[in-house]
Amino acid sequence: MLISPQRCAVLIGSALLAGLSVWTATVAAAAQRPVTATAAPALLAGLAPTAAAPAAHHDARHRDSLLGLWTGQVRTTIPTGGTVEYRFNGDGTMEVIVGSVGYPGMWTQQADGSFSFEITLPETDSSGNLTGFNYASQNGQFTSPGSFTSAGTTRIFNLQGTVTKSFGVDITATRLHHRRAA
Repeated sequence: MLISPQRCAVLIGSALLAGLSVWTATVAAAAQRPVTATAAPALLAGLAPTAAAPAAHHDARHRDSLLGLWTGQVRTTIPTGGTVEYRFNGDGTMEVIVGSVGYPGMWTQQADGSFSFEITLPETDSSGNLTGFNYASQNGQFTSPGSFTSAGTTRIFNLQGTVTKSFGVDITATRLHHRRAA
């Protein structure tokens, strides 16, 4: 599950950001544009978010890269499913886009083209109250230059940090937009 201190920090930080998800969705609707959960603190402070130039986060010798925007069909073992968008950035960060809100994660790609990514999303009850968060980890491979499959596990945590559910997740994704690394 959590292997490194950096991954642990992302998980904890993302759980804190999950509390901003309802506010972020409201701001996004008012602004009529996507607002990421990671940009919400800057918006709260009245600061405009800025983008740093992306650094290459993949093996340049491998022609396939996750950089850019993807749409994926998600299937779980509980069973549920749906369509989700993913944005993979050149600095190793990523977002899972649900509605108009982007939830943070991170990714890495190996020299052989295989890759892994981890994300966190908020868990809410039917009234929209934060009840915990889920942590998902995926390992994937390209099936063609414009598509990939991945498989992994999602663990749902309550607000005390206890795992309340764990289930398998499979994703089949296709590229919507490619962005080259700087």
